[in-house]
Amino acid sequence: MPANANAEIFNWVEQVVEGGTIGNGYSHGQYPSEGAQTHPGIDIGGGCGLPVNAAADGKVIRLVTEADRKDFASLGNAVVIQHKDEPDGRPTFTLYLHMMNAPDVEPGSIFKGDLLGYTGNTGAAKGCHLHFEVRHFLGTRSVYHPTIGRIYVPGDRSEIGDLEPDWSDPEEWIEKQGSSWLFPSDEDHVLKGGILRRGISGRVDTVDPHRSSTPWENIVIGDMFVGLVDVTPDGKVIPGVAKVWTHDKTGLVWTFNLRNDVTWSDGVPLTAHDFVYAFRRLQNPATASMFSSLLYVIKNAQQVNNGEAAPEKLGVRAVDDHTLEISLTERVPYLPELLSHPYAYPVPQRIVEKYGDNEWGAPKNIVVNGPYKLVYWRSGDQLVTEKNPNFWASESLCYDRVAYFEIEDNKLVEERIDSGELDINNSFDGVRTAELRQRYPGWVRTSPSLFTTYWSFNQTKPPFDDVRVRHALTMALDRDFIVENILSPGYSPAYSFVPPTISNYETDRPRFRWTSLSRKERLKKAKDLLLEAGYGPDNPLTFEYIFRSTGESPKVASVAQSNWNEIAPWVDAQISSAKPIVLYGRLRQNDFEIADGAWKADINDPISFLHLLNSRIGSQNYGNYNNPEYDNLLKSAALKTDLKHRAELFARAEQLMLDDAGVSPMWFGFTENLASPQITGWSEHPMDIHRSRWMCRVNPHEN
Repeated sequence: MPANANAEIFNWVEQVVEGGTIGNGYSHGQYPSEGAQTHPGIDIGGGCGLPVNAAADGKVIRLVTEADRKDFASLGNAVVIQHKDEPDGRPTFTLYLHMMNAPDVEPGSIFKGDLLGYTGNTGAAKGCHLHFEVRHFLGTRSVYHPTIGRIYVPGDRSEIGDLEPDWSDPEEWIEKQGSSWLFPSDEDHVLKGGILRRGISGRVDTVDPHRSSTPWENIVIGDMFVGLVDVTPDGKVIPGVAKVWTHDKTGLVWTFNLRNDVTWSDGVPLTAHDFVYAFRRLQNPATASMFSSLLYVIKNAQQVNNGEAAPEKLGVRAVDDHTLEISLTERVPYLPELLSHPYAYPVPQRIVEKYGDNEWGAPKNIVVNGPYKLVYWRSGDQLVTEKNPNFWASESLCYDRVAYFEIEDNKLVEERIDSGELDINNSFDGVRTAELRQRYPGWVRTSPSLFTTYWSFNQTKPPFDDVRVRHALTMALDRDFIVENILSPGYSPAYSFVPPTISNYETDRPRFRWTSLSRKERLKKAKDLLLEAGYGPDNPLTFEYIFRSTGESPKVASVAQSNWNEIAPWVDAQISSAKPIVLYGRLRQNDFEIADGAWKADINDPISFLHLLNSRIGSQNYGNYNNPEYDNLLKSAALKTDLKHRAELFARAEQLMLDDAGVSPMWFGFTENLASPQITGWSEHPMDIHRSRWMCRVNPHEN
């Protein structure tokens, strides 16, 4: 048995195929089905490559499609359960067919095409009968063998026939089976092929780069598309589809020279015209992109997005097939960083227009330009992507497939890690950080993050159109108690909006002006402000706070309710929860009074936070904060090339917003990821972007 042997045999979800016949076996013969079937199964003819004796029992054959024949990439593995010779001289093998790498294929449908049985032995040239039961694999279950390392075994303990494992001692059972469950790797240092299993903390509603609204959706989208620029494992911007870029002396006209070897996954060349279409679509009001305002720096972008200008007026043009020009309204030295995010990705015009905004992203329709392509999507459960052979760097990819499991429950995350079913998860229960470090050595990955949790007031109607009410409720929240006693370790209380770790903000930082008051003094001041605003025993203040049902938010909600009710007996705060996707939808529609939310920076610059409260930004300004002076300060800062002067203008704007209680910042966060120590190509950084294309798995047998 090779020292670097490894396996990728997946948990079973039982699906039984009732009958059927296929031919075109490995020796290219054709033998029709003969005789009555005594149980559900499939006959295969033409030489299935199995040893013609009972020694085959318990062995593994590899099954491949005709399309994969040149390298025999596994579609699955069939474990021979029983063997017997038939009167016609052709042996019959009863197998379990494990669909490893084709979860998008419905059981049975795979047999509409040619299927090849292959072991490197064509001794059964006369053909053979194979009786199958088909099972899909999701996740893995593993045990550790002291000699051969970690072995992945089927998780389903039923109907294994004569080879029922002794689950009281699975290592001994596996050892008796020899190499039946093992496939050798093709490299000594890293293991190539197989599937990377990523947990994501919410349900994916879209894989459309222009319509996505959540960080976990962007994990999937970022694996399937590449923009003009890309991001390294440590968060640095590098060339993507654009191999080089320059700007003129004014800094307002940028030119991007594109690679000439980029195609879509269907083989059609990708050109600068695809980016022109994508940027116009992003700003099209019908697209309703949540992030369109982030590229308002492009000439006429806001006017197009507001329906005041035709899409053709947008400051993006194709000079030729491989040259893109972007004209700006102001100097933006960080433009490459802005273009590294999904809202700036290209999309295939012909596919979008053929299938429509809601259907072009379905696995059967989607066309991508990045490392992986979507092949399976079961909402509320998982998505699966497979290697895009037309990606310009496909040969460098370690994994053939990436699965994304939608897991909102942190306990389920740990259960999957325990059973060997997960490699990465983008969140964990921070309260248990120390315990998790001990339980899963090397898995816990944290670092300071450009992340602020803040609560929005709906300022379009009473009572939160009154700055006194907003200040009263903001100062009544005991952030220090929340951070020290309720939240996971690592958070810090927020008395400003922009995180302290942000770059390009070297100046005296703004803060709420009441932060020097004691807790008792803050409550008194809050009560006085509400009385001044007309509330009291005869006019109680009643409102609802809605919070995200995941993460840290549920733990804080009741504390906030208590803090507010502590102001006075006539303050009545009600609380309710909603799934994140629902809550953010209500935020964008102004369907709330006070609401929980958070923002993670798109770029390492104060503007990534401050632009959220620009009155011209649209639906991302959840509470409709509106102060023309604030807007003008941001506009003035954008024109400054001196970073110190620019930072001072940003600080003036932030202080003005805090004086208006435009939002209620609550706490600053940190990255929370779980990643197997066997995964390479992972680096913690404030932007918290981790693309699967950079990842490999270290060969555990080297240790």
